[in-house]
Amino acid sequence: MTKSILSCTHLRDEMTTTDIPYTILQNDKILVHEMYDDAHMIYLSRVISRSQIFTHPVIVDKRNFILLDGHHRYFALLKQLGGTHIPAILINYDDNSLISVSSWRSDVQVDRKGVRQAAFTGELLPIKTSKHILSFNPGSVCIPLYELGVRL
Repeated sequence: MTKSILSCTHLRDEMTTTDIPYTILQNDKILVHEMYDDAHMIYLSRVISRSQIFTHPVIVDKRNFILLDGHHRYFALLKQLGGTHIPAILINYDDNSLISVSSWRSDVQVDRKGVRQAAFTGELLPIKTSKHILSFNPGSVCIPLYELGVRL
């Protein structure tokens, strides 16, 4: 029996585009820098699984493949649902006109150097530490989960 894929027509009014195109990355190329909330990740995996589509690309540094924004989506798709690929917008992390970084938390200061260090060493920052602010709207995508390696 073929599983039906929910179309993206219900997202038509919400879908936006950006001048920065997205690409599809293999999950083993991406370095994370921050821990995630397990309960929120499981919730997102259920939402994504029910819709059978992936709609919001993650943001990744194009030089080092550090995941900058979208840790919960990343872990929901690739770890919880078993996907092998993820839609990503690749940006130059050093371009202040595209992205800035600060901290969500008053007890932890974070900058680009700290984000890179956490990603490279595996000594991850606490949940919801880095606050990356984009100067552009990353837009939406409409990619069936099977195209990302998910086998439901």
